[in-house]
Amino acid sequence: HGTPFRRAREENLFLDDASMHVGIRGPLYSRDDIKNDESFGFKIIHCDEFQTQGTDKIAERIKKRVGKNPLYLSIDIDVLDPAFAPGTGTPEIAGMTSREMVNVIRGLSGLNLVSADVVEVSPAYDHAEVTSLAAATIVYELTNLFAKKWLKFIKFFMEDKKKFYIDGKWQPPKSRNEIEIINPATEEKTAVITLGNKEDVDNAVMSAK
Repeated sequence: HGTPFRRAREENLFLDDASMHVGIRGPLYSRDDIKNDESFGFKIIHCDEFQTQGTDKIAERIKKRVGKNPLYLSIDIDVLDPAFAPGTGTPEIAGMTSREMVNVIRGLSGLNLVSADVVEVSPAYDHAEVTSLAAATIVYELTNLFAKKWLKFIKFFMEDKKKFYIDGKWQPPKSRNEIEIINPATEEKTAVITLGNKEDVDNAVMSAK
């Protein structure tokens, strides 16, 4: 289970000009580790750089690297320092704090986040559910990113009165305040979402910022 991204690179499953490893630290297994990572297309942000640059700069570096490409964000809980996530199989000191993690995630608002995961939580090694709490909070913050992305789509629709982009297709609205959700596989209508007035949508977008 320790080489999923190497296997993904071998199968050309990600963009080698838009991918990063963030929070790297600890000993190497081989002198070629860093060289191999670079050859696979990964840029690296070392954990020590959080101390010198801060979370705002780190988030901007990630956003610049990813650009407008679809983003899959995979978070291994052991990127956090064991003080904040002891319940994992491979703890490594000098990691990120939970505050740094939350602020970096929030700083990724605006990226085209399409999916995400949080892995390597091991309840058997946890203490007082500290790791579980950290993982649950990370998932909550990721969910907020998805929600903000959705609200931006709604705002675009409401302001421009255009067709609504969903599931990879431009779908015509039934009315100005309704959006038909289409299953792209069957091209069947699966749901109709009714929006409130423009002021309600604007307020929701502002509160999500």
